[in-house]
Formats: sequence, structure tokens, C-alpha cells
Amino acid sequence: MLDRIKNKLNSQFIGVLVYLLSIHMLFLALFSLFRFISFIQNKVYLESVDDSLRTTYTLAIFTKGLRFDNVITCYIMVLPLVILTVLALFNRFNKGVLRIVNAYFIIVGIIVFAISSADIPYLQYFNKHIGFSVFNWLGYSVETYGMIVDDNSLFAYLLLYLFVVVFFIFFVIKIRQYVLRRFKGNVDKRDLKFYIPILFCFLCICLLGTRGLIHKRLVLADSYFCNQLMLCQMVVNPVFYLLNTPVSAQAVSLENEYDSLELINEELGFNIVDRNYYEKGVMTSDTLKQPNIVMVLIESFSSDYLNDSIGAKPLMPYVNELKNKSYYFDNIYSQGTHTNQGIVSSLYGFPAIFDVVMSMKAPIELNHVSYEDEKYNNTRKAVPLYHGLPNDLKRYGYQNLFFVTNSLAFDNLDYFLPLNGFDECFGVKDYPSSEQVGIWGVSDKYLFDFSLSKMDSVCQEGISFYANILTISNHPPYALPGEFLKNGIPEDQAAMSYSDYCIMEFMDEISKKDWYNNTIFVFLGDHGKVKEQKYDIPLSLTHIPLIIYSPLFENEARTVSDLGGQIDVYATLMGLIDKAPAYNTFGIDLLKDRRPYIYFTSDDKLGCLGNDYYYISDLSSGRELLYELSDNSISNKIEQNRSLADSMRRYSGSMIEGAKHIFKNYLK
Repeated sequence: MLDRIKNKLNSQFIGVLVYLLSIHMLFLALFSLFRFISFIQNKVYLESVDDSLRTTYTLAIFTKGLRFDNVITCYIMVLPLVILTVLALFNRFNKGVLRIVNAYFIIVGIIVFAISSADIPYLQYFNKHIGFSVFNWLGYSVETYGMIVDDNSLFAYLLLYLFVVVFFIFFVIKIRQYVLRRFKGNVDKRDLKFYIPILFCFLCICLLGTRGLIHKRLVLADSYFCNQLMLCQMVVNPVFYLLNTPVSAQAVSLENEYDSLELINEELGFNIVDRNYYEKGVMTSDTLKQPNIVMVLIESFSSDYLNDSIGAKPLMPYVNELKNKSYYFDNIYSQGTHTNQGIVSSLYGFPAIFDVVMSMKAPIELNHVSYEDEKYNNTRKAVPLYHGLPNDLKRYGYQNLFFVTNSLAFDNLDYFLPLNGFDECFGVKDYPSSEQVGIWGVSDKYLFDFSLSKMDSVCQEGISFYANILTISNHPPYALPGEFLKNGIPEDQAAMSYSDYCIMEFMDEISKKDWYNNTIFVFLGDHGKVKEQKYDIPLSLTHIPLIIYSPLFENEARTVSDLGGQIDVYATLMGLIDKAPAYNTFGIDLLKDRRPYIYFTSDDKLGCLGNDYYYISDLSSGRELLYELSDNSISNKIEQNRSLADSMRRYSGSMIEGAKHIFKNYLK
């Protein structure tokens, strides 16, 4: 009797269960390791919680997180569980089979651990897990590779990943060797009645594990256990997040199309069903007032930087001084969180549509260098055709220029800009190789100097110009002069200090030109930067300054605190030069009109901001949030203010639905 029990326990079937359970526990342990490191990296958010709740919240992060880890692990285990147990029942479990399954686990491990390790710095930087939108940028292999290699802070995560993979492979091999050595007994057919129920139980447990919960399937919303959103983010397994978010949020319908059309017509005065929705059919006859316009889109320029300091000195003294003699709009928000979206919103008054690359209609190829091939020409030329500031100014004879530090192929700008109103575009190929300082091309200082020489050349010909300068300093990996790194401040602050210096030098040089007094200067961010993480979409990520300065109206300087966005820049600028905008856009003239709300998107989230409340719709989890801006408790007030939340959702959702309709049907 004892021998028979011993044989059963030494059988191949039991060996399979021991093998799979060991691998299962190994996955859970390593997922927990990644969560622990992420927790340490973001521990500052726990420190903002009341002392009495810290232990409870810490336990919640790891216990709830284990459930998300288990869902992914159970999915990984289902197929091997079925195959190996069936083979073991027929005594076909052997070294060759186990070698194949080991290879499967190792390949899966390499993938899921890569996502988990990359997610740690991504979560810390962007305040969200890696989603499908990140794959848009993998198309730019040179820049992506350079960002990893040149950013020293990422090496630690690369080493972590390599350590975990080696550790995992080592133990997978050791587990395999142990099982083959320890469990050699064949399964007696008389014992099938004993083994099959066990197989059925394990399979049911594994399938139940893929659900996460007994009564329902585990969803992203189940990670929320407190109002500190960053702590809730740490609960979610990065692989779970990636697999449970829409491939593109643009596919999600926000509002009824008829309601969207009605609201846009009511608020903006045009019908988006009309293919020629953008035509106003007006042109100001006065061509005497044609000042030059210089727009500087500053990389990751959050309004928070204007309040930062180095010791007792402001971080950006020149820009702070400049805004005091300008039209300074202090309640402005970017419509998206990517540079291409900032360009389109600021220049053409068109909203950002979640994770959509707004400067191209075609999918990004795996390697943008291959765009040099002629076979890609037609694909890349299929860009969306907008109508806004550059097009309007061209009607008055303006020469339109665009300057970037890096390759114009990034975001497809080399095809997009010439087809959207620009006469000349300059990128890294136009600069001496000796001036390149990193993967993002030349420095901002050189960019300003180069652009100034081109503007001066145009003015010498007696032509009014519109110049757009896109800076790069505040984008990692940072390439800054050494003197800006000596203060012991974070690199992003050093970058903004350098940007302030470059702008000061640029304005000093340009003030010596005879055309300076007839020029309008616009400074704003392409988007902000995560500086605080109270909300699902941190306001610092979208809150940007808008500064419009000119000797023409220096005596009219004032601060405007009405809600606005990048989409309002076009209409506001045209008003300042006494010309009616020729095109209908989603923007308004901020010096003449007011808007009830301003809205923006961040990959899979929609935000709508009022003067007192902030509405967020998370399309991945299906959650709706309404925050009272004056409430430091960060509690969701949606149930107490349902009608307000509905109004904000309808307004923002309708605007984005309208933009989606136009982008899909007309911009070609």
C-alpha cells in the first residue's frame, strides 16, 4: 500500500504539477520584485498619506497586486498545464517535451519581464503604465535607441532586466532538472480515476485565476483602493495593463454623433458634416498691418517651471520678466501630450485625438530611415491637410519657415509641413555635423542662431515672415552645457534654465534687427511635464504658459486668466494683427471670447477642465472622475455633481468626436 502511494507521488503526473507550480511561483516572485522596485521609486507618494494608513496602503499595493500578477501568470500557464498533464497521463512526459516547454517559458519571460522593467521608469516619468501608444515611437529606431543608450538613468533598469532574465532562466533549468531526476514513475492506468479529477481541479483553478475574481473578471478599475492615484497604479501588473487597454482610444465612441454635431454647431458656429466646414469665406482687405510672427514651441514647458527657483533666484528669470510686459495667458492647456499634437493644435486649432499621431494618416513604419526609399513616398505624402495659421498667413504673402533641432522625418514633419502651409523647413541635415550634441541634433542655442539668420535673410527681401521654432532641451536624454548642471538641480530644471538663457540671447540679438519692432513673439509649450501626480492626467502635464510679446503692444501688457488652450492660438493671433481668421477651427479669440471648459487627451484618457472642477474619463478602466480643484483630499465628487460631470463629458466628448469625424473623412 505504501509502495503504491509512493509510486503515485513519484509519477510523471505529480512531477508536471510540481514543475508548473514552481514556475508559477517563480513568475509571481519576480513580478512582485518589479512592483517592489517601483514602490521604492515612488515611495514619496506614500509619504503624503496619513501615518495611520501607510501600512494598510502598502499591504494593499502588494496583496491586490498579487491578484493582477496571478491573472497574467495563469494565462501563461494554461497551455502548458493542459499539454503536459495529458502527456503525463499517457507516460509521454520526457526530457524533450520539457525542453520545449522550458523554451516557451523563457521566451514568455523575456517578453513580460522586458515590459515590467521598462514600465518602472515609464510610470515614474509619465504617471501611467506602458500602453499601445508607445509602439508609435518604436518606428523611430535611431531616436529610440539613442534615448536608451544616452540616458544613463535607464542603465539601471537594463541591468535589472538582464539580472531577472538570467535568474529566471537559471531557475527554470534547475526546476526542469530536479523534476526529471525526482519524478520518473509511470502513471498506472488504474490510477487515472485518481489523476483525472486532480487535473480537472487544477485546470479549473487556473482558468479561475485568469478571471482574477470568482464573481467577475478582474478589470483595471479594481486596482483603485484610495484617492492617491499613483499608489493605485502600482497595484496593476504592466502586462495586464497593456493587454487590457484599447489598441487605440480613437476607436472608442465618446458621444452620440448627432449630439456632437449639434453642440459643435452651437459652440463654434460651423457644421462638421460639410466637407468644406473650414471655409469662412472672408479675407481682410487691409494688408498694411503685416507684422512678422515668431512662434517658439518649447519642449515640455509646464507652467510650474515659471514658479520654480534655484535658491532664491527664479529658474527662468528672463521669461518671467518677459511675461510681465506681454499678453500673458496663465490658464492655458495643451490639447495633447505629444509634440506632434502640440504642433497641430497650436498652428491649426485642431484638438489632439488621444494617441493619434496628428501629422500622418498612415501607420508608422518600423524604421523611419527606410522612408528614404521611394516606395514609401506615396504613403508618407498621405498626410492630413489642416487649415490654420500658416495657410492663412500665406494668403497675405507671408514666407513661412519651420525649424527643428533633429530629423524632420520624426513625426513625418518633412512631408507634413510643406503640405500644410510651410515654404521652408530646416532640420538636422541642414546643420553642420560638428554642431550636433546628441540624438536630438543641435542645441537650442544653435537652433535660435540659425533661425535668426534665415529670418533676417527673408526680411532683407522685404517679405513678412512667420517662423516656427521647436526647441528640444527639456527632452531626455538631456544634452546641456556643463555650467547649467552645476547647481545640483534636477536635469529637467537645468534644461529649462538653459532654455531661458537661449531665449534671452535670442531676443537680445533679434532686438538689434530693424524688423524687431514689427514682430510678434509667441512662446508656449508643446505640452507640459509631470511635476505633480494628484490626478490621472496631471495638470502639470497639460498646463502650459502662453506668452505673446511685441514692441507693437508692449504698453498693453496684461494677464489673461480665462480658460484656453493651444487650439485658441490661431484665432487669438489673427485678432492681434486685426485680421479675421479665414478658417473655422476649434479655437476662439481669447481676447474677445470665453469658453465654458477646456479639454485635452492623454493617450487613453479624456480631460475636461472648468474653473472649479476637473473631469476625467479613463477609457481603459471605464472610470469617470470629477475633482473639485480646491479640495486637497482628491476625492471623486461625481455622484454629488452628476449634472456638471455630464455637461463636461458631453462638451469634451463632442469636441473630440467632431475632430475624429473630420480627421477620418476630410483631412486628405
